[in-house]
Parts: sequence; structure tokens; C-alpha cells
Amino acid sequence: MIISKKIGTSWTNSAKANSLFIFISSGFGLGRLPIGRENIASLLGVVLFFLTRKQDAWMQIVLFTLSILVAIGIAERAEQICREKDADLIVVGETCGMWATLFFFGTISSTTLIIAFILFRLFDHIKFFPLNVFESFRGGLGIIMDDLAAGMLTNFAIRTFIFIGILSGGTV
Repeated sequence: MIISKKIGTSWTNSAKANSLFIFISSGFGLGRLPIGRENIASLLGVVLFFLTRKQDAWMQIVLFTLSILVAIGIAERAEQICREKDADLIVVGETCGMWATLFFFGTISSTTLIIAFILFRLFDHIKFFPLNVFESFRGGLGIIMDDLAAGMLTNFAIRTFIFIGILSGGTV
């Protein structure tokens, strides 16, 4: 990234920089897998959850927000490099969406974690209304927002299931 003398930034077009954008947006290469790439990239969101869950609330919010903003920019640039709308290898949205699914769960049982993962993948795959609205967004925003919305909806569903006693919060 080159910081311009004018306000803002501009992305460099070097082959190394382009490769880095593709590598990060593909979940460190997971997006190149022939099958299951979205599921495996979603597991990176679980890793981010475990790495950040013991931080205080404000730190979690800052880390999550900055990560989403960076992911939007990286997905935008990767889409430009690929010259394809929401290219299959760009899986950073799935990582962010799964992190959103587990956001602000201090502890979670193994069963609840597995159900959250399955529900997120189901919501992300089916993309029913209102999730499908976000697919119409252009560029990196559209790539990230539909997965983020699926994650937020899953987070709400899991919290509801815990509240009414279908699932337990538990500890992992």
C-alpha cells in the first residue's frame, strides 16, 4: 500500500502486492481448495473467536471492527485482481461471518459451537431474505456483508436457543 501525498491511500499494482491480497482474501490459500473451502475458511473465524474471547468488550469491538474494515478493503482489491464478481477463492467473508456468529460469547459448549457452525453455513449457503439483499452490494462490501449478516443472524438465533433452554452456554 502506498500512502499518497493527497488524503487517502492507493493500492500498488505490483505482482507481489497482488499475490498478497489474493493470499489473505483466500484465507491464506484455503480459497484455492477444490472442495469445502468456505467451511474451512469459516473455521478460521472460530480460531479468531478463541484468540479474542478473553479480551475485554471494548478490545473485542475494536479488533472485530478493524478486521471487518480491512477485510472489506482486501476483498475489494482481490475482486479487482481476479476480475470476477465475488470470486470463489475469496473466502475472507466466511471467516468474518463465523467470527460474527460467535461474537461476545465468553464461553460456549462444544455442542453449541457445532450447531452455530452448521447454522451459519446453512444461512450463508441458502441466503434467504434479508441476507440476499447484501449480495447486491458491490465490491468488497458485498463480499463481506452477506456473510457478516448471516453471522449476526446466527448469533441472534444461538442466543435465543440458549435463552429458551434449547442449547447451553457451557464452557469450551
